[in-house]
Amino acid sequence: HARVAAGRVSPLAYHMVRCQMTPSLLAANAGISVLRVWWHLRPAAFARLPDGLLSRYADALATDIATLKQLPPAPGR
Repeated sequence: HARVAAGRVSPLAYHMVRCQMTPSLLAANAGISVLRVWWHLRPAAFARLPDGLLSRYADALATDIATLKQLPPAPGR
């Protein structure tokens, strides 16, 4: 959570960990190559993703696009 809040990784990283997935597992479930998943963990790359690709990530992570783009409040706050 802290790394996403600091801007070091994208919100995709938080949701991936929340669902207990590795980049390779997320790639397999979303039908995306592992290298692309790693690239999308970068905040700048994630910010430019089209809705079609975000939809694939959202389906694999059992959430919606709006939630995927956001970081929830810190645990315990």
